[in-house]
Amino acid sequence: MILPQELLNAIVQGIDDPSTLKSCSLAGSSLREESQRILLHSLTLGVESHAAKSAILDESPHIATYIVDLTVYIPNPDEIVDLELTGADIQSILRRLQNVRRCVFDVPESSPSCVYWPELPHAFSSTYLHFLSRQQSLRELRIANVFELPLDVILSLLTAAPTLILNRVGVVQDLRDSELSLHHLPSLRRLILEPGCPRVCLCGLFARRQYSPLTSGLTYLEIQASDHTVQENISIIANAAETLHSLRIETERDVLSVLSVNGRQLITCPLPSLPALLSLEYVLPLSALTAPWFLDAILEVLAPESNPKLTDLTLVFRYSNPTMRGFPSAIKVNAMSMLDAALAAHPASPCLKVRWNVDMERFNVVFDYAQHFHKFVRMVQQAMPSAQVRGKLVVERVPLNVD
Repeated sequence: MILPQELLNAIVQGIDDPSTLKSCSLAGSSLREESQRILLHSLTLGVESHAAKSAILDESPHIATYIVDLTVYIPNPDEIVDLELTGADIQSILRRLQNVRRCVFDVPESSPSCVYWPELPHAFSSTYLHFLSRQQSLRELRIANVFELPLDVILSLLTAAPTLILNRVGVVQDLRDSELSLHHLPSLRRLILEPGCPRVCLCGLFARRQYSPLTSGLTYLEIQASDHTVQENISIIANAAETLHSLRIETERDVLSVLSVNGRQLITCPLPSLPALLSLEYVLPLSALTAPWFLDAILEVLAPESNPKLTDLTLVFRYSNPTMRGFPSAIKVNAMSMLDAALAAHPASPCLKVRWNVDMERFNVVFDYAQHFHKFVRMVQQAMPSAQVRGKLVVERVPLNVD
């Protein structure tokens, strides 16, 4: 009996062992294509000669269509000279790739901590941008450790994929007075500003009025709470208010970041009215539970007129200090009771998820996770009886080593 090709493909897709997949790719034509598609779905281009990889694509051009996940390590200008790299080295491979769906541009671990875009030879920078402009299937683009990006490059990144993730990415300083000229609005729907971006003025760029079209259609936004970027964060959020469905705000890791906003002390920045918002997540230090201003901004979010469609509120409490400094022995029960009442009064009856993210293993510190976690669960449940009874409260522990 001859099995249908669709069934054979499904069987191969269920194999997660590379050795078995390699055997399948050699077993016959009916198994070869799907096996190769899985084995060759990702490609990493490091800082070295790419002659061997280019030769493989020359011999088997169909392999290029299988590559959907690409990582490109951007060489430091000194490495380009020392290793005698040319733009043609990487261009010979990138020009063949047409089906990439996820792409990462970063610096190799062996290089200095960042690359300055203006210092790259034109052969490299133009090759990268031309590659991005051709990727019709690209869904996610991540850029990390690249500074002094000019405006035309920023626009290329914003229009390359619906999801853009930026980590330690900086812009040139003279963009503040630049005028924006867009032939079409970017398709950007998800913007994630990871740690490091506020410190290098990227938030300030997105917050400027002349650049508002860049983020006006966002449905998902992730930002970092910082005392230096409060107003910028508020501006970015307000700019996407009509379309924003999900918002994630993260404070500095393990540090109680207190923001000063109009004379008020807050754990996180106040939010404008977000009529389309469905999901809101705050990542906070565990010590926030003992702060007198813990819930001030969060309770404002639960005002029915501000976020009428909010259905999910998540509070992630993070701790990983080996000195155990600031580890709270109790939570502010009265504050949690106020949160309980606000959730019950909200017209959308939001569900509250409280996530306990405590990790001491990286410091080789002996820590009784179970005892502390169960105590934490009991405190939260006792402080929020209404949400507990209505089945609107979830308390869970984040798996170790997972942010």
